[in-house]
Amino acid sequence: MKLMECCAAAVQCKSFRDKDVPLPRVYDILKTAAYAPEAAHADNLEFVVIRKKEARERIAEQCPRQSWIVQAPCMVIIVNDEAKAKTLYGDRASIYCTQTAGAAAYSIALQAYELGLAACWIRAFNDKAVARIVQLPDKKTVEAIMLLGYPKEKQQRDNPISVDKITFFEKYGSKEAD
Repeated sequence: MKLMECCAAAVQCKSFRDKDVPLPRVYDILKTAAYAPEAAHADNLEFVVIRKKEARERIAEQCPRQSWIVQAPCMVIIVNDEAKAKTLYGDRASIYCTQTAGAAAYSIALQAYELGLAACWIRAFNDKAVARIVQLPDKKTVEAIMLLGYPKEKQQRDNPISVDKITFFEKYGSKEAD
Protein backbone atom coordinates (compact mmCIF):
# COMPACT_ATOMS: atom_id res chain seq x y z
CA MET A 1 0.00 0.00 0.00
CA LYS A 2 1.24 3.47 -0.79
CA LEU A 3 1.91 5.79 2.13
CA MET A 4 -0.50 8.51 0.93
CA GLU A 5 -3.34 5.96 0.75
CA CYS A 6 -2.51 4.74 4.24
CA CYS A 7 -2.41 8.31 5.64
CA ALA A 8 -5.77 9.09 4.07
CA ALA A 9 -7.38 5.92 5.40
CA ALA A 10 -5.88 5.75 8.92
CA VAL A 11 -8.53 7.90 10.58
CA GLN A 12 -9.71 8.37 14.13
CA CYS A 13 -11.86 5.28 14.67
CA LYS A 14 -14.55 5.72 17.32
CA SER A 15 -16.45 2.46 16.89
CA PHE A 16 -14.75 -0.87 17.50
CA ARG A 17 -15.90 -4.48 17.19
CA ASP A 18 -15.95 -6.63 20.29
CA LYS A 19 -12.90 -8.63 19.27
CA ASP A 20 -9.57 -8.86 21.06
CA VAL A 21 -6.41 -7.65 19.34
CA PRO A 22 -3.89 -10.52 19.44
CA LEU A 23 -0.77 -9.64 21.39
CA PRO A 24 1.54 -10.43 18.43
CA ARG A 25 -0.35 -7.75 16.43
CA VAL A 26 0.15 -5.26 19.26
CA TYR A 27 3.88 -6.03 19.26
CA ASP A 28 4.05 -5.57 15.48
CA ILE A 29 2.44 -2.16 15.86
CA LEU A 30 4.73 -1.12 18.71
CA LYS A 31 7.82 -2.22 16.76
CA THR A 32 6.92 0.41 14.18
CA ALA A 33 6.46 3.05 16.89
CA ALA A 34 9.92 2.24 18.26
CA TYR A 35 11.35 3.69 15.02
CA ALA A 36 10.01 7.16 15.87
CA PRO A 37 12.76 9.77 15.48
CA GLU A 38 14.21 10.79 18.81
CA ALA A 39 16.59 13.52 19.91
CA ALA A 40 20.09 12.16 20.56
CA HIS A 41 18.80 8.57 20.69
CA ALA A 42 17.38 9.34 24.12
CA ASP A 43 15.16 6.22 24.10
CA ASN A 44 12.54 8.23 25.96
CA LEU A 45 9.45 6.24 24.97
CA GLU A 46 7.83 3.34 26.75
CA PHE A 47 4.43 1.75 26.23
CA VAL A 48 1.87 0.35 28.66
CA VAL A 49 -0.61 -1.97 26.96
CA ILE A 50 -4.05 -2.10 28.60
CA ARG A 51 -6.36 -4.96 27.63
CA LYS A 52 -8.39 -5.70 30.77
CA LYS A 53 -11.84 -4.10 30.70
CA GLU A 54 -11.70 -2.84 34.30
CA ALA A 55 -8.49 -0.90 33.62
CA ARG A 56 -9.89 0.46 30.33
CA GLU A 57 -12.98 1.67 32.21
CA ARG A 58 -10.84 3.45 34.83
CA ILE A 59 -8.81 5.15 32.11
CA ALA A 60 -11.94 6.10 30.13
CA GLU A 61 -13.22 7.90 33.26
CA GLN A 62 -10.15 10.16 32.99
CA CYS A 63 -10.94 11.18 29.41
CA PRO A 64 -13.56 13.96 29.47
CA ARG A 65 -16.59 13.42 27.21
CA GLN A 66 -15.00 10.29 25.71
CA SER A 67 -16.60 7.43 27.64
CA TRP A 68 -16.99 5.57 24.32
CA ILE A 69 -13.27 4.76 24.35
CA VAL A 70 -13.82 1.85 26.73
CA GLN A 71 -15.16 -0.20 23.79
CA ALA A 72 -11.68 -0.33 22.23
CA PRO A 73 -10.28 -3.74 23.19
CA CYS A 74 -6.74 -2.42 23.54
CA MET A 75 -5.22 0.83 24.76
CA VAL A 76 -1.58 1.78 24.45
CA ILE A 77 -0.40 4.40 26.91
CA ILE A 78 2.57 6.26 25.42
CA VAL A 79 4.94 7.08 28.27
CA ASN A 80 7.67 9.70 28.17
CA ASP A 81 10.85 9.27 30.21
CA GLU A 82 12.81 12.38 29.36
CA ALA A 83 15.59 11.97 31.96
CA LYS A 84 18.31 11.00 29.47
CA ALA A 85 17.34 13.75 27.02
CA LYS A 86 17.23 16.29 29.85
CA THR A 87 20.93 15.78 30.58
CA LEU A 88 21.67 16.59 26.94
CA TYR A 89 19.11 19.32 26.20
CA GLY A 90 17.99 20.80 29.52
CA ASP A 91 14.61 22.50 29.33
CA ARG A 92 14.28 21.82 25.58
CA ALA A 93 14.21 18.06 26.26
CA SER A 94 10.50 18.12 27.06
CA ILE A 95 9.67 19.53 23.61
CA TYR A 96 11.87 17.01 21.80
CA CYS A 97 10.50 14.06 23.74
CA THR A 98 6.91 15.17 23.10
CA GLN A 99 7.72 15.35 19.39
CA THR A 100 9.02 11.78 19.55
CA ALA A 101 5.81 10.65 21.26
CA GLY A 102 3.72 12.33 18.54
CA ALA A 103 5.69 10.59 15.82
CA ALA A 104 5.23 7.27 17.62
CA ALA A 105 1.48 7.83 17.98
CA TYR A 106 1.09 8.48 14.27
CA SER A 107 3.24 5.43 13.47
CA ILE A 108 0.91 3.36 15.64
CA ALA A 109 -2.13 4.60 13.70
CA LEU A 110 -0.52 3.91 10.32
CA GLN A 111 0.75 0.45 11.24
CA ALA A 112 -2.59 -0.49 12.79
CA TYR A 113 -4.30 0.36 9.51
CA GLU A 114 -1.69 -1.56 7.53
CA LEU A 115 -2.47 -4.63 9.66
CA GLY A 116 -6.25 -4.37 9.23
CA LEU A 117 -6.95 -2.66 12.54
CA ALA A 118 -8.02 0.83 13.44
CA ALA A 119 -6.64 3.34 15.90
CA CYS A 120 -7.71 6.48 17.67
CA TRP A 121 -5.30 8.99 19.20
CA ILE A 122 -6.71 10.27 22.49
CA ARG A 123 -5.19 13.61 23.48
CA ALA A 124 -7.58 14.93 26.15
CA PHE A 125 -7.19 13.13 29.46
CA ASN A 126 -6.14 13.65 33.05
CA ASP A 127 -2.49 12.66 32.66
CA LYS A 128 -1.76 12.47 36.39
CA ALA A 129 -4.75 10.20 37.04
CA VAL A 130 -3.86 7.93 34.11
CA ALA A 131 -0.26 7.78 35.39
CA ARG A 132 -1.58 6.66 38.80
CA ILE A 133 -3.84 4.02 37.22
CA VAL A 134 -0.94 2.45 35.30
CA GLN A 135 1.43 2.99 38.26
CA LEU A 136 4.05 5.08 36.49
CA PRO A 137 7.14 6.12 38.45
CA ASP A 138 7.09 9.83 39.38
CA LYS A 139 9.56 11.03 36.74
CA LYS A 140 7.61 9.54 33.81
CA THR A 141 4.65 11.18 32.09
CA VAL A 142 1.74 10.08 29.92
CA GLU A 143 1.95 11.69 26.47
CA ALA A 144 -0.94 10.03 24.63
CA ILE A 145 -3.40 7.17 24.68
CA MET A 146 -3.81 5.14 21.52
CA LEU A 147 -6.86 2.94 21.06
CA LEU A 148 -6.50 -0.18 18.95
CA GLY A 149 -9.13 -2.54 17.64
CA TYR A 150 -11.05 -3.81 14.67
CA PRO A 151 -13.36 -1.15 13.25
CA LYS A 152 -17.11 -1.79 13.24
CA GLU A 153 -17.39 -0.17 9.83
CA LYS A 154 -15.11 1.11 7.13
CA GLN A 155 -13.63 4.44 8.15
CA GLN A 156 -13.37 7.37 5.80
CA ARG A 157 -11.52 10.59 6.46
CA ASP A 158 -12.78 13.98 5.47
CA ASN A 159 -10.61 15.79 2.98
CA PRO A 160 -7.74 17.52 4.76
CA ILE A 161 -7.14 21.22 4.27
CA SER A 162 -5.53 22.08 0.94
CA VAL A 163 -1.73 22.10 1.22
CA ASP A 164 -1.50 25.34 -0.83
CA LYS A 165 -3.53 27.13 1.87
CA ILE A 166 -1.09 26.20 4.63
CA THR A 167 2.26 26.32 2.79
CA PHE A 168 4.51 29.36 2.51
CA PHE A 169 7.93 29.87 0.94
CA GLU A 170 10.99 31.43 2.52
CA LYS A 171 8.92 33.41 5.03
CA TYR A 172 5.52 33.15 6.64
CA GLY A 173 2.77 34.46 4.39
CA SER A 174 4.75 34.28 1.15
CA LYS A 175 3.10 32.24 -1.59
CA GLU A 176 5.87 32.92 -4.11
CA ALA A 177 8.09 29.90 -4.79
CA ASP A 178 11.37 30.52 -6.57
